[in-house]
Amino acid sequence: MLSLRLSDGAVAPAVLVDGTGRILGNAKGPKGPGGAPPPIDLRVDEIVGARRADGAVGRLGLSRWHARPAPGDLHRRIRAWSPDPADPQGHLQPLIRFLVLHGNRLHRDQTADDGKRKITLVDAIDFVAVRAEFEVPPSIELHPAHDAIVCRHSRCEILGTRGARR
Repeated sequence: MLSLRLSDGAVAPAVLVDGTGRILGNAKGPKGPGGAPPPIDLRVDEIVGARRADGAVGRLGLSRWHARPAPGDLHRRIRAWSPDPADPQGHLQPLIRFLVLHGNRLHRDQTADDGKRKITLVDAIDFVAVRAEFEVPPSIELHPAHDAIVCRHSRCEILGTRGARR
């Protein structure tokens, strides 16, 4: 089990990896059908650091971060699942950060008792910029007509001015 540091700054704290280095899934969180580990949406080219998740020193000496350079031509990608089971909407943080850095502002960030999260922005979402900057998985739906972005996996909504009722 490894902790992996990713090129977008996220950390996957506990990832199951087999003997060949193939990523199997999250070690923590609810098991899927047949006891399979929860899904994790990582590509090998996004991993910029690794260490043992338990912090112990193994035969490879992985108690501290071992880094490798991130490829410069990596297209920014929004993952279908959060790399951290403790933060189910964590995979959307790069998208929210991008919208704020490009002039939008957060109006409200609400989390319901059932875990559903609703983020309301002050201005409309720039869908042209989002599509140009990010590779978005099918589980995250872009709705320009409703000024909304919806993640089906984490039950999170990002609403722009036209999509929000204030």
